[in-house]
Amino acid sequence: MFDFFNGLFQKEVQSVVADHPIVTRALKETGKQDYWYDLKTSDIPEAVAMLQALTDKEKADLALHLVLFSQEHRTASRAASLGDVDGKAYICELLVAQAVRANSRFDDADIAAIANAFADHHRYFYNGLLGWPLRSLIAMVKKKYPKGNITPQITGAFDNIKYHLKAASKDHFEKERLKVIEQIDNVLFGAQPDAAVKPVYFLGEDQFATYANPMIKGFAEEERPHWFRLLAHCQNASGSKPSKKFLTDGSALIQQLGRDRFVEVISDWFHFIARMREQMIPGRYINTYLFLASVNTECVRGFVWLSTTVLDKPLIDAVAAMAGRAYNKIPGVGHTCAALGNATLYALATDKGFDGVNHLSRLNLKVKQAATQKMIETYLNAIAQEKGIGTDMIEDLAVDGFDLADGCKLLPFIDYTAQIVLEHNGKVTLSWLKKDGSVQKSDPAAVKEQQAKELKELKADIKAIETAYATQRERLDRSFRAERQMSWEHFNNCFHQHGLLSQISRRMIWRFEKDDLHTDAVFVNGAWQDGDGAAFVPGDTFMISLWHPATDTVANVKRWRDHFTNAQIQQPVKQAYREVYLLTDAEVRTNTYSNRMAGHILKQHQFNSLTKARGWRYDLQGGFDGGSDGTARLTLPQQKLVAEFWTNGIDDLNEMGIMNYVSTDQVRFRKTNNWDAIPIQDIPVVALSEVMRDVDLFVGVASVGNDPNWRDNGGLRAYHDYWQQYAFGDLSENAKSRREILERLVPALKFGKVSTLTDKFLIVKGKMRTYKIHLGSTNILMEPNDQYLCIVPDRSMKSLTTNVFLPFEGDAGLSIIISKATLLADDDKITDESITRQIKRN
Repeated sequence: MFDFFNGLFQKEVQSVVADHPIVTRALKETGKQDYWYDLKTSDIPEAVAMLQALTDKEKADLALHLVLFSQEHRTASRAASLGDVDGKAYICELLVAQAVRANSRFDDADIAAIANAFADHHRYFYNGLLGWPLRSLIAMVKKKYPKGNITPQITGAFDNIKYHLKAASKDHFEKERLKVIEQIDNVLFGAQPDAAVKPVYFLGEDQFATYANPMIKGFAEEERPHWFRLLAHCQNASGSKPSKKFLTDGSALIQQLGRDRFVEVISDWFHFIARMREQMIPGRYINTYLFLASVNTECVRGFVWLSTTVLDKPLIDAVAAMAGRAYNKIPGVGHTCAALGNATLYALATDKGFDGVNHLSRLNLKVKQAATQKMIETYLNAIAQEKGIGTDMIEDLAVDGFDLADGCKLLPFIDYTAQIVLEHNGKVTLSWLKKDGSVQKSDPAAVKEQQAKELKELKADIKAIETAYATQRERLDRSFRAERQMSWEHFNNCFHQHGLLSQISRRMIWRFEKDDLHTDAVFVNGAWQDGDGAAFVPGDTFMISLWHPATDTVANVKRWRDHFTNAQIQQPVKQAYREVYLLTDAEVRTNTYSNRMAGHILKQHQFNSLTKARGWRYDLQGGFDGGSDGTARLTLPQQKLVAEFWTNGIDDLNEMGIMNYVSTDQVRFRKTNNWDAIPIQDIPVVALSEVMRDVDLFVGVASVGNDPNWRDNGGLRAYHDYWQQYAFGDLSENAKSRREILERLVPALKFGKVSTLTDKFLIVKGKMRTYKIHLGSTNILMEPNDQYLCIVPDRSMKSLTTNVFLPFEGDAGLSIIISKATLLADDDKITDESITRQIKRN
């Protein structure tokens, strides 16, 4: 009997909908569609106009019938794959969305009936119950009952929707599902008589919600409502930037809570997020990662935006810490949380002082993704334009000096004075001075017990100094490309007398220019000296720039190298020993391109990482359309040039469809305002040298010729000849620089008496055999038959060079050569069987 009456009802629904003039008109307007899911109201304007002309009661009745009709025909479509039937369902759903609008005024019975129909008829929707216009229905109710007191009939129907939403499986619609549940909760809460402020918490299920929600519940009773209002406000954060109204309304809520309390809590939240680790969720085919649930990402983003109304240095540091975490990369996935990271960049850019700029500058060097770098550069350019000075000057002014004086700072503690010293290698040492003048290395127990907070701040300060030193050293190294000049006043304030930067700049050579004349000088023992050791006194009329060896004579370059080697001064950035790449005859002949770095086989992922680290833009090549040819690009804004390094993909793909290797091709230069190639001989000397130096670095590090495993077990057989040619071939400019340094160092080293240098090798005579270490690849051949010796460097080998003076920081290859030579000079003491077995093999 039930089936009989149900069948009659379905026939009535079919009849009402099929014969309805609005549905008939919509069918005629759409005609035949290839993609019904892309149907829009603009496709059925006449039908929509007819719908809007109905009374609210007629709209409600039609909407209810359309819901039932849609579900019936989706079921039939799924069973029989009837495209035309499914198309009618899409039309019905579009008309439902137009009928259920916030400006419609349905009676309570109709609202409840439609809500229950939504809850009971949502099978076969791609996004489930969210396929119906739930938000519009909620908005209609809120508009009808602005002061709450909603009838039980409606609350019961909304409870039904909420039940089905909560029962739905978690998927990529999780954010929308949670937000709709929250909106329904708001409506149901408003239905209660004498309702106070509705409790609001972070919605998503992640580590942060587990941390923050209990904290909110534990706040004082009079404080909680303020946080509920703030959370509700931030849950509505949308868009790429906050609206003026969002900030104004949020600022009022902050004032009601209290500025200091707001800053205290959100700073703690931001630091917690900065320390969070992503959670791996194992999948059947691929693992996924959860950091912040998407709905919580939006809410935290809202708090980041609100932080711009109350920024101070500690809060800026908290935002910056979260930025660094958000832009950390998850292998195979990308940035941990780019949406949150973008919000932090906006917040840092709004700082009216220079703390935000300092963090943006640091992030610009750390973040490797091109779109994010462009965003940071846009913010920095806008700030520089607002202040009326160049971006470089803005970044200089933003560097924190940390109250250092000659690299040292003293801080009073209980019965002790903490002394922090910034060493020349960028590391900070901490020691404790007692009242009697003696020194203690470990943290005093009294300080740990009685001044734990201050000690924690001191350790954070030390970490910040080390991070800032590394950042500024990298920035200074990149500044060679710009050939930047600055006034004596700016140089003196921002470099020479600066608490942090002075520890870098005072070991560099600077060029002082005036009236078309120049003097190159370095700061030694508290005074400026030129290359001959004569005193030099700079003044206000000089323009200062970094000295570059490509702009000087060979004799002067040698003199500066002797100076740093003889004085045992290690430069923070390779300058005196910097490789120089001058124009060659071959490049004059090829005119618009250079083949100097062509013909090498590189590991593509390593090459990609190196380009990002040096500020180049490059997209991984793979087995997709256009994925076999690539170009790495470097913009040189001061010269208005773009450098290009061409590569070609090698058909050897990993499981992600990305090529494992690429072969290198030409280096070209173009003007930024067009794509015309420029003759190499027209490129400024320093710009050419710096670009070629980067390319040589890419080849020197990423070449398969550096991989000991490639020869026997790895790589592609077709390219094994390349490995042999590179591993023991002619030296690059970088390797030639190593050779010159070794000429000076080897006589004084432990293995010096049993070693000699040839054009390409450091030859070491051990007790058992004689070894030839290639100065480029660091690979080893053993005499008398040039048998290959495989030694894979490990961390323990670094300790062999700890006490060896090097005139600059950062050449891993040079350290490896020295380590291998030290090891092989005493080959009879080697205990590693993988090495001794090779040495003893005839």
